[in-house]
Amino acid sequence: MLELLLTLVLTTPLQGPKSFPSDFAPWLLASQGELHLAEYTQHELLLAAARREELLPSPTEVQAALSEQITRRVEHAHAGDRSAWASELTRLGRDEPTWRLEHRANTLNQLVIERLVRARRAITEPELHSAWERRYGPDGRAASVRWIQTAVVAPTPPANATREDERALRAAAREAARERAAEVASAWRSGADFAALQTRAGSGEEPARPFRLDELTWPELVTRSVASLEVGEVSPPLAARGGWSLLQLVSSEHTPFESVREALNLTLMARPTNSGETDSLIAELTALASPAAALPAAAYEGEPLSSTLVIGRVGEQPLTLAGFTRWLLKVRGYTYLSTFFQVKIIARAAHELGFSCGPEETAARRDANLAHRIDLFYAGERERWLSELHLEGRTLAGWEREAAQRAHHDLCAEALLIAVRVVSEEEVHAAWEKRHGAKEQRRRIRFPLSLRNK
Repeated sequence: MLELLLTLVLTTPLQGPKSFPSDFAPWLLASQGELHLAEYTQHELLLAAARREELLPSPTEVQAALSEQITRRVEHAHAGDRSAWASELTRLGRDEPTWRLEHRANTLNQLVIERLVRARRAITEPELHSAWERRYGPDGRAASVRWIQTAVVAPTPPANATREDERALRAAAREAARERAAEVASAWRSGADFAALQTRAGSGEEPARPFRLDELTWPELVTRSVASLEVGEVSPPLAARGGWSLLQLVSSEHTPFESVREALNLTLMARPTNSGETDSLIAELTALASPAAALPAAAYEGEPLSSTLVIGRVGEQPLTLAGFTRWLLKVRGYTYLSTFFQVKIIARAAHELGFSCGPEETAARRDANLAHRIDLFYAGERERWLSELHLEGRTLAGWEREAAQRAHHDLCAEALLIAVRVVSEEEVHAAWEKRHGAKEQRRRIRFPLSLRNK
């Protein structure tokens, strides 16, 4: 029986039943609940704001966003092969419905954040003007240019060169490249053809034909210099892109600011939300609703899926234990289901073996694990560990409850390993020699004091 149960541990399928076991929700709540309570509170905070401002996405919109994510994932990770993605899900113990269920809450959050942020956006005149110049060039002029680059040839310093010598060599190399660019500019002013000069003096990295200046990234000095040129004119040598550049203005197309103001405003309003905007939104909503939640000891008694226990509030809206547990099952349930099965199988196997582990033994192992952790990561300072725990939104009671689960599992697993362990004669002999020396000869040596001090 023991061998069979251990085999089950190793071969338990990742995917469990479509409906979770009845005792899974209490286990998940005890092991993962406090870790994800702040995430749930923020989720409810966002939904409350979306309802209040009538910006809540419909279920159809959420499913459409999930479908877009699947399409991108299949395209980028599986070269468009949807069956390959399905196979990956199977290996992970998932299928498409469970994947959608797991990702729905986070996708809903992102849609809500996008809508709430856009409702608060006010595009300023400087932002519009900056977007106009980024898209259409300085002062709205999109320049087409030809380019000649004289690259800086990195010098090889001698073996005994000082840091000052190396700086001097690099400066000399830059100056030599600038002088070559100046000679090319002088040849153009003397009537040489720009395309011929590009072929003869360029680095070879330049496009052969005219191209739009904004197709590459340039320092502002370059874009401003080109904006001041007349068609056909060549710039002075400009430091850019690892060398010195000469740019000839081939054509310039002007786009008036007022003609594109509204289109630019719509584009900026619809741009993706950045982290700064998200942080500002969360701070605003938090100050308005003062969300708070905690899992008291009563949360771990009875059936959490039917509990009406209020564990927190978002503004005037109560948060119940049942609501939190349902959310936790959806977003984290399938992630931890296989772990739950293995914990249950290990506990059952230990019970079949006759192993029992009381609260005192479990607490002793938990405390020993904590003492080791504090010594290893916090220099033995318990208060430092407690401070970090509280910063993460955890409580000591919640951590102890979760750690006791792990400690009990470890003790059961160790009992099973000891029960099935077979020590060979070779291992006994090797241990004997390691402790007592080869062939029962234990040698003692004495170091002279002079060697000890070296």
